[in-house]
Amino acid sequence: STTIATTMLEGQDANDTEVVSEIVSTTIVLLGLATACLGAVLVVMGKFRLADAVAYLPLPVVGGYLAFIGYFCLEAGVALCISHPIMKPSDWGYLFDDKSLLLATPGILAGIF
Repeated sequence: STTIATTMLEGQDANDTEVVSEIVSTTIVLLGLATACLGAVLVVMGKFRLADAVAYLPLPVVGGYLAFIGYFCLEAGVALCISHPIMKPSDWGYLFDDKSLLLATPGILAGIF
């Protein structure tokens, strides 16, 4: 949903604060609702012992899913460090800018160690 909000904000006039505040407030509410729904699903899965179903998934599927989560966390962390959204692979080129690299270095090092 943050990707959707970012895309929506890019098409808006920055001076139109009413539209921007509507998009931001809607995004915040939806993120909270999505988090609450995920929590409820996890509680139900734990209550009915449905987590054992993961054992039937092939290991490469689980590994690929976990790898994507790691990549998404890296992407989001770097984007927060450099204050610029990373939406596509070409956006990683922002790290070649001296200022962005300097801003991202502490976050990357903290993630590694």
